[in-house]
Amino acid sequence: MTKITNLMKSVRLELKSEKAYVFLGALLLTAMLASAIFIAFISNNIMSVFASYANSICPNGISVKISGLTYDNVDMLNDINFKEVYVDSPVYVDSADFYFGDKVLDECSVGAYYFRDENNNITEGKGYSQKNNVSSDGKIPMWISEDTGKKYGIKVGDEIKQIISDELTVSYYVEGIYNSDKFMIDDIGIPFTAYYQAMSDVGRFVQHNICGVIGDAKDYSFICNQVSQKGLTAGSSFDDVFNVLNMLRGLFFILSLFVTVIAAITFSNICNVIFKHRMKHIMLEKILGRKNRDTMFIYGFIIELTIIISLIAATVAVLCLQGYAETVITNTFGIKIANLTGITAYLPVAFILCNIVLIRSFVSVFKITRRSDIISVFEDRE
Repeated sequence: MTKITNLMKSVRLELKSEKAYVFLGALLLTAMLASAIFIAFISNNIMSVFASYANSICPNGISVKISGLTYDNVDMLNDINFKEVYVDSPVYVDSADFYFGDKVLDECSVGAYYFRDENNNITEGKGYSQKNNVSSDGKIPMWISEDTGKKYGIKVGDEIKQIISDELTVSYYVEGIYNSDKFMIDDIGIPFTAYYQAMSDVGRFVQHNICGVIGDAKDYSFICNQVSQKGLTAGSSFDDVFNVLNMLRGLFFILSLFVTVIAAITFSNICNVIFKHRMKHIMLEKILGRKNRDTMFIYGFIIELTIIISLIAATVAVLCLQGYAETVITNTFGIKIANLTGITAYLPVAFILCNIVLIRSFVSVFKITRRSDIISVFEDRE
């Protein structure tokens, strides 16, 4: 116990004798470590901040187009956490196949719709909802514009036929009449599922796109990777943004490591200056019987103590900046950000890097304690 007490007294004396250099080294180390930790903090949160922003501008989720998939095989996506999977519609339909009695409706625009919501912006009859994607009573509904109804004398409940081939005719029944493009943009609207099935029965391919809705932007990359593992491709207008942010995230993390290494090198250089100043004292203590391992302990303890205190001070500084960063993000993007993470997670990395770099300082002390030319040391210091 007495030995430890004596060593601690020696530590205090060394700190007191070189307080200016120790203070300068600790200050520089703290400032640079704070910068490194803050950069790592940015790296850790840049994706979550953008995800929150993306969720705020896309409250219903982010829609991604899934290439390489047809409606027949949409069940492949059942094990992927999409909020919704749908067909991008309307899909163009050849109006020359549609007849009302003996009147061909080739002057009308016809679209096949995959219904994702409910719309009752209707003049007469009933609007559509998701249940209209599947015909439960054998009757396939159809909606027509008010102008089309007047032009051809079509009313709610009338039958319109789609003559696909000599072997196949599909009958539709007018469910409603509308006069607004907020309901449908075509003159005639039919359910995509019924149209797709009819075309499949005669071996005709229907050009269409399958889309999925990602409910939370933070899952964007993960879900897209799941889709890729199935041999498909998922993409949206957010792809470039996420790719750039992932690249920036990596660059920021590398930058934080670089700043940490530079901080450790700077502190190591200051430590070496201290060792040179104290070389005469170290050799004198060696003559008086101090063991080399005790000298290593004293300076090693000072180095480790400085690193730990600097890391704590740097962490406190960054934690203070965290609240400011959250306020800036909220004011800039109009979103509420809280509980940003990554500050304490970087501390072990910084501590390990500092100790690796500062091995050079321990080596310097070790070399000094192993010097045998004691007389020349004192002559050099005279």
